[in-house]
Amino acid sequence: MIRTFKDIIRRKKERFERHCQSLELSLSYELNKDGITVFEDIFLEREYSDYFPFYEKVTVVDIGAHFGFFSLFAAKNTDKASKIFALEPSQKNFKILQKNIASATIDNIKALPIAIGEKEGRVTLFEGRNVNNSLLSNYPLLHKAEHKSMVDVLDLGSFFKKYSIEKIDFLKMDCEGAEYAILLNAPTNVFEKINVLSME
Repeated sequence: MIRTFKDIIRRKKERFERHCQSLELSLSYELNKDGITVFEDIFLEREYSDYFPFYEKVTVVDIGAHFGFFSLFAAKNTDKASKIFALEPSQKNFKILQKNIASATIDNIKALPIAIGEKEGRVTLFEGRNVNNSLLSNYPLLHKAEHKSMVDVLDLGSFFKKYSIEKIDFLKMDCEGAEYAILLNAPTNVFEKINVLSME
């Protein structure tokens, strides 16, 4: 049984390293092993590729960046002069995101340890036992929140202003249930500045 389990882990590691090599990404398996499924969804299943502005010079915003896989995908598949914002409020995830960006030697991703929410301020981030974290205490995928932390939050309108963004060509949102509050409380004119909105 233990031998079988070790074989599964070894094959998983080999597959991850093989994919990273083919994508020209230097990512640590040990650092990213809890996010392998997300990595494969983004790079192999290409779950965000519909309407993605491949090879263009664009502005991409990644809300709920997790370990930064989608931000890396965006950097690899757009013009090098593109601007990519990776927003991740979890301190644990943010540290891995920063290390992944540094390992990949990509310099057009701006990593920000913030959340986007319904209004500007500071709120509680509920951190689950797995990789899921949410601004909602009753979010089902948390199973049970083990930790809490206070995080900085901007609403979409404030985010545009603070970072002098005129237009977002591709906005990816995977923020564990907070999408509704973000979108329903965003100023109407914000939607005129977003070309493509892609949500999990």
